[in-house]
Amino acid sequence: MADNALLDVIVGGAIALTASLLTSYYQSKIAREEWSRRQRADALARQEQMFLTLLRTAHQIEDTAREWHFNRLVATVASATISTSCKELDELNLVVGLRSGSDDPIIAITAKVNVAASRFMQLRTAGPLDVAQITESSKILAEIVEANNELRKQLHGRYAKGTRAAKA
Repeated sequence: MADNALLDVIVGGAIALTASLLTSYYQSKIAREEWSRRQRADALARQEQMFLTLLRTAHQIEDTAREWHFNRLVATVASATISTSCKELDELNLVVGLRSGSDDPIIAITAKVNVAASRFMQLRTAGPLDVAQITESSKILAEIVEANNELRKQLHGRYAKGTRAAKA
């Protein structure tokens, strides 16, 4: 009888210990999963903020170039705005390069925006424009718009992919 009581105590203790270990394991697993979810959500939020800044800056270049092209902005204001925005795009490209590598397509697309914007500024600040230069100005503006559309598609696809991964 005493042996059965001792066996019952040992088995009961083993069951309680097993239950306690399993509870601790699952609680830590749940905590790790929650931490991982928060990390993914934070990374997605940082990515979203960077993408929005890239888009805002690229569109600021496009909008300023358009306004300048149609003579709704004076050259000094337009040139300063485009120059500042181009520098901001360069800085954002450094961040993109550090996060994704220097071969990231976003870097090439924003470089197209910067190059076209620089050509646009050179053309517009060279002096009074003749018909050929106005036509060239229109073509360069179209390049900026096209590059911004390409950037928007690239960022949207990347953001959608990141969102799906964060939900997984």
